Amino acid sequence: MQLKFSAVMEASGGLTIPVGGSGGSWIVKLPSARYKAVPENELAMLELARRSGISVPENKLVDVASIRGLPEQAHTAESKALA
Repeated sequence: MQLKFSAVMEASGGLTIPVGGSGGSWIVKLPSARYKAVPENELAMLELARRSGISVPENKLVDVASIRGLPEQAHTAESKALA
């Protein structure tokens, strides 16, 4: 199980976790406290699926610290999230 949030992609390219109202059009999956490189692994599997001819949504790794609206405890040094 992985912690996930709905996010809004800002015009500047940054992600924001909405406090209220409807969610965004992106899902942000945060890194696991228990297992290393979960977002990086999922990104690799999405790329493998894409190269195999499976339609996958736009995706990318983002710095957790750059996501606005996350609780402070979600920020870990130099960690990446999958969007």
